[in-house]
Amino acid sequence: MRAFVLDGYGAIADHVRLAAIANPVPGPEEVLIDIHAASLNPIDFKIVRGDLKRVSKYRLTTLQS
Repeated sequence: MRAFVLDGYGAIADHVRLAAIANPVPGPEEVLIDIHAASLNPIDFKIVRGDLKRVSKYRLTTLQS
């Protein structure tokens, strides 16, 4: 599966990358759906820049490609 991954706060070009990650496995009482389109909203750019760190702390984790 391909996903855009945020690996740090700062400029989008420096910290957002397209990566191949493992397909998620649904748990009990969950469903897996296919997404054919997605978009970024202004809030997404603010999260990447770190503008919202004081309001909501996002814990960044490393994904294995």
